[in-house]
Amino acid sequence: MTMTTAQKLKQQNDDAERDRNTVVPLTTATPAAINTGLGYLAKHTSSGTVLRFSKDGKFVQPTQGDAELAEGTELICHWDQARAGFQRFNGKGEPPDVRIDLIFGGKPPERNELGDNDASQWPVSDMTGQLEDPWREVQMVPLESIETGEIYVFQTMSTTGLRSVANLLRQSSRFASKNPEHLPVVRLRAGGFDHKKYGWVRTPAFEFVGKTPKTNAAVAETSVSADMDDAIPF
Repeated sequence: MTMTTAQKLKQQNDDAERDRNTVVPLTTATPAAINTGLGYLAKHTSSGTVLRFSKDGKFVQPTQGDAELAEGTELICHWDQARAGFQRFNGKGEPPDVRIDLIFGGKPPERNELGDNDASQWPVSDMTGQLEDPWREVQMVPLESIETGEIYVFQTMSTTGLRSVANLLRQSSRFASKNPEHLPVVRLRAGGFDHKKYGWVRTPAFEFVGKTPKTNAAVAETSVSADMDDAIPF
């Protein structure tokens, strides 16, 4: 059946809205390959600015010259679009291999499905001098500014970062069971703990501060309400 002009315009608008909310996230790299990895992945993203937590405890945007996103910034958590999987770096100047999928509704790969299972054949780490698994676990969560609507994709490969994201998603899914028509609003925080060997270790944290309707993410209720959990522990 031939579509009318009005129907075509509506479909275009619907497609544009769907594309806006479907984030193809980027991921971070090891120190030796961060520029290569991010440069390659940036070619394949339709929206979303990479956001990561630096060793000095700041939320930075590596594809924007490490511009800082201030602690305390409030963001809508699109938890149901979070992705997880693994990334393998293939040497300087070579694009990485990325295997990721949606955490909720998808099927992130298992490590043993990716090959390189013989630990004796793993490359030697430049940092530790030990054999190191070439596949690194990665998690990515789209976060939307309540002020500008800009999409950031928080991504992490560190042990503490993976733990923080897991807590964020666990809290968010519990929130969604009580608030199916809303998305949580979180505030960026820098936490940490005292490690016996490494001293003070900085960690990312996400404090739940409100909620916003899924149909109007630009209007966020940021007062703490009774059905919100406490800040996510690091």
